[in-house]
Amino acid sequence: MGGIFPLTIRAVTRDLDRVARDVGNAYALNTIGAIAGSFASGFVVLPLVGLERGIAGAALVSLALAVLMFGFAPALERRRRFAGIAVAATLAVAGLALPRWNLVDLSVGFFRVSIAKDYLERKRDKKSWEKPELLFYEDGIATTVSVDRWGKTVAMKNNGKVDASSDADMPTQIMVGLLPLLLYPHDVASRPPRVALIGYGSGVTAGSMTQFPIRSLEVVELEPAVYRAAHFFDHVNHRPTEDPRVTARVGDGRNFLSQRTDPFDVIVSQPSNPWISGVSNLFTREYFRAVKARLAPGGVFCQWAQLYEMAPWNVKSIYRTLLQEFPHVLVFAAEDLSSDTILIASETPIPIDIDRLAERLRDPRTRREAERAGLGEVHDVPASLLLGGDEIEAFTAGAELNTDDNARIEFNAPRDLLGYARYDSYLVRIYGPHWPYGRLSEIVRGYQPRPEGSIAAEEIASRRGRLARSLLRHGKAREAQLWSRRAREVSGGTIGADSARASLLLDLVATLPLRDPEIPLAPAGDLVPPIPPADTPPELGARLAREYAEVEALVAARKYASAYKVIEAWPDDLFGRLGPDFALMSGFLHYKAGFFGDAIDELRPLAEDATVAARRPALLYYLGRSHFSNANYRKAIEALERYIDLQSRAGQPLLPQK
Repeated sequence: MGGIFPLTIRAVTRDLDRVARDVGNAYALNTIGAIAGSFASGFVVLPLVGLERGIAGAALVSLALAVLMFGFAPALERRRRFAGIAVAATLAVAGLALPRWNLVDLSVGFFRVSIAKDYLERKRDKKSWEKPELLFYEDGIATTVSVDRWGKTVAMKNNGKVDASSDADMPTQIMVGLLPLLLYPHDVASRPPRVALIGYGSGVTAGSMTQFPIRSLEVVELEPAVYRAAHFFDHVNHRPTEDPRVTARVGDGRNFLSQRTDPFDVIVSQPSNPWISGVSNLFTREYFRAVKARLAPGGVFCQWAQLYEMAPWNVKSIYRTLLQEFPHVLVFAAEDLSSDTILIASETPIPIDIDRLAERLRDPRTRREAERAGLGEVHDVPASLLLGGDEIEAFTAGAELNTDDNARIEFNAPRDLLGYARYDSYLVRIYGPHWPYGRLSEIVRGYQPRPEGSIAAEEIASRRGRLARSLLRHGKAREAQLWSRRAREVSGGTIGADSARASLLLDLVATLPLRDPEIPLAPAGDLVPPIPPADTPPELGARLAREYAEVEALVAARKYASAYKVIEAWPDDLFGRLGPDFALMSGFLHYKAGFFGDAIDELRPLAEDATVAARRPALLYYLGRSHFSNANYRKAIEALERYIDLQSRAGQPLLPQK
């Protein structure tokens, strides 16, 4: 490419007397061509024919110009002119014969090291790499938008990066839109919120907002192709662009905010990841300042921010920058163990008022939408809090601000992609038992007795007990213990049903020494020995019977590790074929050995059989504790709730007897 312009100068200059004019004319035409070409490629060629055909067309035009130049080059011999024309024509025909681009491979997103590593590991282990069905592909002005389908799951990509899906991303997409509306501080009936949404994506976030009694919603999306691609999510997004309250615009989010003079009650910003080119300016101090200028008094701003594939100090930089502009910030998890966080910011305090939340969730459409996001009850909202009050100040202490001038996130975040594995353990810390933040006492309302006595003490105790249960479902045992204790305090020591259930669940998930007694697998002592399949060789059957008797003796002596080693030596193809009682014993021993994932695999099929679960409630106890140890908190509490009901019905003790 660098040699073309000097050759052009050589071709157009005729003699030394006119060299200045000829060079000037060439420069002028080159400048005009560069301006026209860049405009045409971005605003005409790409939208009309796409990237592949646009490149092919540009190559053909270049070859056609070469033919013209060879054809009208009087200084060249005829033989050389024909040779040049033949070469250009041959290249053109060869180009037309090239295979079409594989658009699925082109949009796979190998620039993310995690995906490239997964692909290489699968190739090394000779495992299949599942390719999706391509539903939509368009080279837009700002980004290439594609939609893939894996089975029932639909995913939208921008330049190969998944930005939305109809499966794992659903809770995040819904919560980003619904949470700021649930926390909206004004009366909805007298002042329904005017909402602005920066970034459309799959339309699920906009659709979640239409399930709330909003006054209006203005959506701003940079890439027009995103609106067209979002129709593949119509089965999950409520078709928001068909709602008369919704106005869909095409444009830049920052320009939209700077050009408007009217205020919004709620502004939601859900850009792509900050390491994507051009996106990081939606995480800067100047952007947050522009948002603040467009918020009405008492308005709420919601910002999505990721935890994955970013260094903790860069996450803290984003949080700190938002706190610089908004004195009151709350940070929520989008769902249990989510690597997505939702930041709620305002210039006024943001209380989590349980009565206001309950009133808004009485609306059937809002309640159904909240349930789609995993909010089973109103207490799940405060239970999702990660940082609140003054905690974000302490959490981000020393973090640098991200500004338009220093572009800290723009340059640092892409580097985090290379060392993403180093930061995976940070999620474990945030959702682990030693996370020191997320204290609710100064933030929640509706859990404290009122001077006028408008809420009975029994109701306050019940609310606190249900909050403790919700906190346990989110893995926050420390905070759950606090609210369980407060539930007993407010009722004068009397334990109501909700506070009793919370206290019992806390006891059931408590850490126990390895050799402490736990729930008997079969209280009546009628655990059925393994039943070998009919095709089992007699000598193997005899070995199983002999060694299982040894296992029972070791378990009775609480030598669980030794018992586990015995069954671990059995043939793998027998497991799952020796009867439900042996599966219970195997799951129990895996649990005792600390292999909680294997214990879950053994016990979960038994729990799905209502008859087996009713006969052996202990399996739900060990399944629940395995889930809790494996950080599957919601599933753990669900299993333990079932255990409590079935064990109580059987008249058996609920807690281990020492």
